[in-house]
Amino acid sequence: MTIKTVNLIIKEAILLLDTPYEYAVKSEKIPTVLDCSSFTQYVFKKITNKDIGRSTIIQASQGKKISKKNIKPGDLIFFRGIQGHYNDKLFPPKKYGYDINIGHVALYIGNKMVIHANGKKKKVVKESLEKVQKNSIKIVIIRRY
Repeated sequence: MTIKTVNLIIKEAILLLDTPYEYAVKSEKIPTVLDCSSFTQYVFKKITNKDIGRSTIIQASQGKKISKKNIKPGDLIFFRGIQGHYNDKLFPPKKYGYDINIGHVALYIGNKMVIHANGKKKKVVKESLEKVQKNSIKIVIIRRY
């Protein structure tokens, strides 16, 4: 993605701050109500016209894998979770050494900050990556589209 595209994605994400959160939100409610994966899907589709998929597990299976030290604005960070869509065909436990169990996604916007649909706060928020990591089990994978 170009820097211009990344900046447009971040601007669109900022416009969605405080949008109400609902787990497994129905398509007809988007973008007036969002969950974490519908938030990232909506922003990417609106700006890039690319559909990255509706669930976190589908989103995590696409794009280029990025290490945490090489993270850039516009990358998506996927976390382990207690809810979510798990697919052992996309992320076989034998390959990774453990069950992936992706349950959350956040958009990295730079300066160690993310925007994501936060289930506990019941809205789209901007928070430090450190704070999100404290509330999640761990980062599973980072993807760049």
